[in-house]
Amino acid sequence: MEKIKNIKKTIVTGFILVFFLISNSASAATLSFTPSIGTYEREDAFTVGIYVGSLDKSINATSATVTFPTDKLQVVSVSKTNSIVDFWAQEPSFSNTVGTIRFEGVILPPGFQGGNGRIINISFKGKQTGLADVKLTSNQVLANDGLGTPVSTTVSGATFTIKEVTPVAPTVIDLDDEIPLEDAVPIIEPEIACESDSIIYSTTHPGQIWRKENTAVFSWDVGEDIVASRIAFDRNPATEPDNLSKPAIVEKKYENIADGTWYFHLSLQDNSGWQKTEHFKIQIDQAAPEISLAEVKRSDLTNPKPVIDLTIKDNISCVKDFTVNIDGAPVDYNKLPDGNYELETIDPGTHELSVIVHDRAGNQNEAYIDIVIEPLAKPVIKEYENHVQDSKEISVKGETITNANLTAKISSKNRSFVATDEFQSGSGRFTWKPTKKLKSGTYFISFKVTDSRGASSGYTDPIEIRVGSGINLNVNINTLIDRIPPEVAMGGLALVGILLIVFITRALTIRRVRQKIKEDDWS
Repeated sequence: MEKIKNIKKTIVTGFILVFFLISNSASAATLSFTPSIGTYEREDAFTVGIYVGSLDKSINATSATVTFPTDKLQVVSVSKTNSIVDFWAQEPSFSNTVGTIRFEGVILPPGFQGGNGRIINISFKGKQTGLADVKLTSNQVLANDGLGTPVSTTVSGATFTIKEVTPVAPTVIDLDDEIPLEDAVPIIEPEIACESDSIIYSTTHPGQIWRKENTAVFSWDVGEDIVASRIAFDRNPATEPDNLSKPAIVEKKYENIADGTWYFHLSLQDNSGWQKTEHFKIQIDQAAPEISLAEVKRSDLTNPKPVIDLTIKDNISCVKDFTVNIDGAPVDYNKLPDGNYELETIDPGTHELSVIVHDRAGNQNEAYIDIVIEPLAKPVIKEYENHVQDSKEISVKGETITNANLTAKISSKNRSFVATDEFQSGSGRFTWKPTKKLKSGTYFISFKVTDSRGASSGYTDPIEIRVGSGINLNVNINTLIDRIPPEVAMGGLALVGILLIVFITRALTIRRVRQKIKEDDWS
């Protein structure tokens, strides 16, 4: 009995040890932001990187959704430069409407193992003061073990403080100093201010240009000989004022002024009588420009050239400038948008189209929509050999849509060589052979298809092909299975069943013989 107990203990201990080893064999990956904290001024742009770390295991895939507060932050762009990712199952995309950034990338064998592997860089801009928490959700890291085993991952968020813009003190320049032209900073005014020889001046609305402030203060100087004043404020440029003040006043303030063009009128009286009336124009516009933005419905979501219905207008001070961007990249508009506009070809994925407009008074308005381009179906790889002798030619067979352009992307194992081949799909069944002979080595090859409209699929999962001398012991299992006739497959299955029965019968016979020998020995 004691021996049986020891055996059971050994089995249980073994199971616990195996479970422990399995549960810890794919662990200790990290996903984090760099920097993870920082203080930035409103309207300032700053860059944040997303990094993956895996010191214990090589990884070959990672995905995540980033969330951020849309009232505090705005994504300007997302960059894949210097990323460890080789192929994007889902291109990095962002939405300032819902406050998300998404990505899903694949790293070719031997994968990545290290402390800080950059995935993407995000360019943020502060919108409103306060704390902005940026988080990683729906994240996943997969091991480079041939099975895509999920790796236990520690995730770290980031917190950024957005503060108000610090006023910049004016620079005092000595007129005797020489200023090099390259150091002179041009000052761009939204509108040229008008010079005036009027005795009236305004600290709130100088220059008689469009302003969004609706409280106006008018001032003027009076001499000792001025005994009275008359003022008026209306929309008529030539009103003779009748609001009399004795003695003369030197300032007048008006609040809650409606939008539009207004005139302040002033007449002063001296010992000789009433002087000529002065008129001072101000222009107020508190209303933001109007934006009407929508995507024209598409019957085919793979169409890479969507049409947007965009109208921009400002009925008071007029539009000063506007920008239209897709994922932070500008769209070229030659005139003020007013109706339908077909965009240039867009890659598959979710893309944010943003419109930002300013009027001449400095008011701003923004509008955002997400544009979703569905990918075409990826090509299907039907047949290839994993190992090709130096003397033979690589050949990959597959199927895709007809009369389309196919792109083969070739990458070496150490990533020292990357190339692309383009060829036509013809009837839909294709055979790809590299245009240039590949040297001995291991290569990863994937395919995508593009139709005549410019619509495209994503790249297929890369297949691995080894070029060089040696016996081909690693033939593509799919190829072998496809080549086995059904009758041979059924015969093979029957043979396996017979062999299994024979093995079990022999094992039981041997067990009975051993038991009989033991009984004879005891007797």
